[in-house]
Amino acid sequence: PADGEVQIDLLWQARDIPPVEYHAVVLLTGADGQRWSPAGAVRPRGYEPTPPTTMWLPGQYAYDPHIVEALPGTPPGTYTIVVSLFDKRTLAPASVLGADGNPLGPELMLGTLTVTPPQIRPTLQALDVPVKATLRRCDALGLWTLSADRSSVAPGEIVGLRWVWEAVDSPSETVEAEVLLLDPTGDVARTWQLPLSAAWWSVDRWSAGERWVGRPVIRMPGGVESGAYRLIVHLPGCDGVLAEVPIDIAAPERLWRAPTGLTRADAVFGAAVRLIGYTLEPAMPVAGGTLAVRLAWQAVAEMDESYRVFVHFVGEDGRVAAQSDGEPVEWTRPTTGWAVGEVVVETRVLAIPATLPPGEHTLRAGLYLPDGARLLTSDGQDAFVLWRDNLDH
Repeated sequence: PADGEVQIDLLWQARDIPPVEYHAVVLLTGADGQRWSPAGAVRPRGYEPTPPTTMWLPGQYAYDPHIVEALPGTPPGTYTIVVSLFDKRTLAPASVLGADGNPLGPELMLGTLTVTPPQIRPTLQALDVPVKATLRRCDALGLWTLSADRSSVAPGEIVGLRWVWEAVDSPSETVEAEVLLLDPTGDVARTWQLPLSAAWWSVDRWSAGERWVGRPVIRMPGGVESGAYRLIVHLPGCDGVLAEVPIDIAAPERLWRAPTGLTRADAVFGAAVRLIGYTLEPAMPVAGGTLAVRLAWQAVAEMDESYRVFVHFVGEDGRVAAQSDGEPVEWTRPTTGWAVGEVVVETRVLAIPATLPPGEHTLRAGLYLPDGARLLTSDGQDAFVLWRDNLDH
């Protein structure tokens, strides 16, 4: 039940002496990608801590039990149990490794858990509803509170909302909330249709007197300008605003034309980003030297994905000899925050190896998703060739 708990017992084994002190966290995640359990580790009664991981010897085992509870107001459904391992000092996550030794990501999926309705309906206090909050009704439904996880964002950034709804009567049909982003003049900059609790726990399944929490996530439009905005909530069929929260948007300075002196290019990746120009300094790679690659990108469309850029120096055998990967402008200008038509310029520096295999070498640039899938150009290529030739050794 949503107000119960389950014990998850982990058994670890040290392959080598761990270089840092690790801390494990077990969580419930929903189909929406949200976490629906507290992040802090809760231990069963009588738990005896194991020695710090830095003291573990190769082959040594460690018993690591966790108590997992759903957050109050969690909608019934099937959730995934995931475990993550963090550096206790820096909170940097350790990555799960695949069979080939390559990193797969910071979360290991252990299995699933079915959460049923709570045995006792949670109180307003348990749901973190402010004491002075009043229920704002719309027919059979009412909204107690709305909050956002941040008050200031940049274009393209994600904002997590949290709201608490109550079924005053038993709803006869399902509805979704309408969330509007109003700009400083009061005009609508973006609209979202969002489930009140979760997509798998629709309103027509609620009973009178039940209260459920929703934790929807929205992304700010990439092209909005700086200013004081508002997020307001409506329900269909009812006039008036049920709740609102202020949100300040701070947009970066934008460039609308390509700088002079670039070698022109015209390669559109994924119908979203165009490479419009580049320069190499020096004009060709030199074994044992560094190569500064300046790239000018342009947003063709608004993007909901934060693409990553790659510049690879590849040998004739297909192996990458030098590379630079990551989000644009040293991770400071994610593509989700680009306005349509905006030009974003960045410089990537590659260290060319002193010893290179014989044959032709190629310098390539392109974009890819965080899962590694590359964006293709209109002619089906997964990279644009910036330079290709044989190098003197």
